[in-house]
Amino acid sequence: MIPEYPIEENPAVYERIGKVPPEWWDDEREMDASPDHSNFEFTYPDIEVTRQDVERLLDWERSVLEAIDREATSLSEFESLCESAHKGGDEDDARPTHLDIGVVAACQALALAGWTTTYSCRGHEWNTPGIRVIGDRKSRSEFGELQARTIEANCHLSNYGHGLLLIQARSVQSFVGLAVVLLDNLASSQHMSKFRHN
Repeated sequence: MIPEYPIEENPAVYERIGKVPPEWWDDEREMDASPDHSNFEFTYPDIEVTRQDVERLLDWERSVLEAIDREATSLSEFESLCESAHKGGDEDDARPTHLDIGVVAACQALALAGWTTTYSCRGHEWNTPGIRVIGDRKSRSEFGELQARTIEANCHLSNYGHGLLLIQARSVQSFVGLAVVLLDNLASSQHMSKFRHN
């Protein structure tokens, strides 16, 4: 059993507001519960995510969630099994252990697609799964592309304020789906780019 959550329908509107005030990032750092490089990419710009990284994490997260889905019979049991799986990695496992299971592949796929994440949460027992991304310097076409991919994955994109966008999902399965469609879209874009240059 993978839980589902309600989403308040409030579609995002494109707005280019300029640079987010630096003092607001101090608050954001304090609020963020996931100190992983994909969530702090603006702090560690030298760290890059590869497609191979994202595909490996996607396979791992899918298999973990499928096993938990078969075993969990309640929301609390789902959470307990997620926490157990989260602590189960070994020292050689390069997966981002500070990200919740359920948002790992989506955060990394967003980073690969050029979107810096600042916050992520699978929802736990009290909230809707969400990922926040920096949107203040993105073009209208980049915004439209993200909006299209979130809709395709059955996720919801809304304005969060301060140049940030919030992606929400009724279920972590939708975030797994978001990682898939982002990867598919990147592959398609790269193929078309090569085709145009040949």
